[in-house]
Amino acid sequence: MHPNALRQFLAYISFIFLFSQTAWGQKNEIKALKQKLNAMISNDTAKVKLLNDLSYSYYNVNSDSMLAYARKALELSRLLNNSLQIANSYRNLGIGSYLRGEHNNALYYSRKALAIYKGLNEKFGEANTCNNIAIFYHNVGKYDLALRYYNFSFALRKQLNDVRGIADSYNNIGNTYTDQGNYLDALKMHYEGLKIRESIIDSIGMANSYLNIAGVYFYLKNADQTYLYAKKAYDIQVVLGYTEDIVYALIAMGGSSSKRNQHLIAINYFKKAIKISVEANYADGEAIALSNLGEEYLSLNKPELAINCYSKAFLTSKQLNDINGITICEIGLGKSYLQQNKFKEGVFQLTKGYELAKSYNSKIHILEAAEALSKAYQKQKNHEKSIEFLNVFLAYKDSIFGEETNVKIQEMNFNFQLANKEKEITSLEKDKAIQQQKHDFQQLILSAMAFVILLLLLFLFILNKYRIIEQKAKSKIISQKFEIENQASKLEDLNIFKDKTLSIISHDLRGPIYTLSQFIEMMEDNLLTEEDFALAQNNFKNQLIAIGLLLDNTLNWAKNEMASNQENIQSKTNIALLIERNFKLFKKNVIEKNISLELIGDLNLLAWANPDHMDIILRNLINNAIKFSGNNGKISLSISQENTLVVIQIIDNGIGMSKEILANLFSYKTKQGNYGTKGERGAGIGLILTKEFVERNQGTIVVLSQEGIGTTITLHFPMA
Repeated sequence: MHPNALRQFLAYISFIFLFSQTAWGQKNEIKALKQKLNAMISNDTAKVKLLNDLSYSYYNVNSDSMLAYARKALELSRLLNNSLQIANSYRNLGIGSYLRGEHNNALYYSRKALAIYKGLNEKFGEANTCNNIAIFYHNVGKYDLALRYYNFSFALRKQLNDVRGIADSYNNIGNTYTDQGNYLDALKMHYEGLKIRESIIDSIGMANSYLNIAGVYFYLKNADQTYLYAKKAYDIQVVLGYTEDIVYALIAMGGSSSKRNQHLIAINYFKKAIKISVEANYADGEAIALSNLGEEYLSLNKPELAINCYSKAFLTSKQLNDINGITICEIGLGKSYLQQNKFKEGVFQLTKGYELAKSYNSKIHILEAAEALSKAYQKQKNHEKSIEFLNVFLAYKDSIFGEETNVKIQEMNFNFQLANKEKEITSLEKDKAIQQQKHDFQQLILSAMAFVILLLLLFLFILNKYRIIEQKAKSKIISQKFEIENQASKLEDLNIFKDKTLSIISHDLRGPIYTLSQFIEMMEDNLLTEEDFALAQNNFKNQLIAIGLLLDNTLNWAKNEMASNQENIQSKTNIALLIERNFKLFKKNVIEKNISLELIGDLNLLAWANPDHMDIILRNLINNAIKFSGNNGKISLSISQENTLVVIQIIDNGIGMSKEILANLFSYKTKQGNYGTKGERGAGIGLILTKEFVERNQGTIVVLSQEGIGTTITLHFPMA
């Protein structure tokens, strides 16, 4: 799927949800309103309100009719000197002008409406009009102005406690962040909007949020998550019969297939989207699907078919005055002509697309056009022009993708080595490898089940232990008041731990168990391909690491609780060796996020501590730093001496913590697991165990964190 076309359809989704929550029943509504209008005789306030309602009901049906009724409403409201209806008339004129592609008129009428709403202190109209203006700016690529008005609208909707409006604001702001390449904040906005829409059972809104989340994951190159959320949206829309969003869901699923290089499957999705769009007379969806279909034909080296698709999409985008769609088609046509070795035509189209992208600062379009122009001029041996556009390409690539170049080099090297290895493997050896892979996967399943059973047994043992303690404590209540108070506090702690353990079992193990059963069924039915086995094996290894860490923490917690009065055996402990050991443990997680790890300072310093406790402390803290760091993050560990103390410091530039989370960081009464930047689940028991082990080794732990900046953790232990 063409990434720019994805941006095009996501932006449109936000526009649909700007003006109205749904287009259901609009035609029936129009019919009923016309009957009421025909029955009216006098030109009064009721009639002008009816004219505005009728105008608004046409917004998703016929923009000309919308404008015509809005003008009638404006004329009558002026005669009646009705300020509120004058503002409503201007609002409708702004929306109708936008739908006709008349952006200057749309802004002009909307600003007039906004001024009147402000004068009347009509917050609801003011909020919706700010949202409309934001969308007009969004559509012409003025994202900073769009965000300003989105935030104005968002603040007003919060004052009004407009739940649906708040969800729409999250959605629209999220799409703007997506267009700016700020994917982490985009996901945050869309998830917040989704939570609201789920809470009020807004099916259409939920489907909209799913589609936008799918779009963000597409940019993050996560094909699995793209398909997952697009499929969720599709399932809802098929039930509701909302044609426009069915089209967008099909396009998103096609994009997921394209990311997997399943071009024929992607083409089928796009063709289905085109068919539905044509039957529903839905020009926007047809144009977007056509441009994506053209990109797939380019991938299959079929430029004639690509040109046909881009040409049709171009004409529709021109009629709709869709600058984003026009730019995509100009660039697509240029690349198609170059694939036919038509240099002059190709460079002409690419240059038009390049200049158009520059006019509204669309970085991703500028990047794509510059790259294609550089290659075209290089083939013509026009080195000066080639270098000129290469410099533009590299500048925008660095600003958009950062360190991705190094990753691609590594991927190229890996693929080269893999190709050479595959040539050396005979058919018999390949079959043997497949069988071994199946065997290994079965062993993974058995190991995981053993982990789960062991954890369940431990859970039952702990519950039984604390049940006995609770009964003994209750037997002393009558005779010992002071003991009652102490035991009550102890019982509260034990009940909290029991509840916490139950939460871990229900939330963290239910998913893996269900996944295991699904994979076993698929294996029995021979539904897994070689690629599926490899993917399942990697995913399951990640789950095993998480389960292993959970099991270690739970076992050590139980051991610490049952042996709290026993002697703590301490010795000279090499901190650097323990850190390097844990670096190796989380190597895969670090590679997946492309995180930079460094260990600096005096690596020969020894602490006087229990080595096992110290290993658990470092493992939990390093795991948290990795979990809450984003892609291309940095984690720095240092070891130093301060008087007679060893100082260990762990610094990351991850998502950080709010003041509320920081204040309750080591409290198991309020403890809840948080999700990492890749959706990693945490139960929260690790930090509690860490603090207890630090204190048992005469150490201290200090945590400083700022949301969006990162976290610094400082440990002090006696020096050996």
